[in-house]
Amino acid sequence: ARYIGIDTSSAKLENYIDKSDVSDWAKADMAWITSEGVYVAENGKLLPKDKAERSLVAAMMYGFVNRFTT
Repeated sequence: ARYIGIDTSSAKLENYIDKSDVSDWAKADMAWITSEGVYVAENGKLLPKDKAERSLVAAMMYGFVNRFTT
């Protein structure tokens, strides 16, 4: 997002149970992708320590490209 000039710094992770598990370097971007609907949390959890399955990454990439580059 920052690469194409989108400011990701204003979003917050306040509503997620496991927000403290998100690494400091990823907090602003994780907050942004959840606030924009690019990533949808499961039952109030971000699951940042879980492995990302190929289908999840593909869905996020597809959602980002369709929403922000067309």
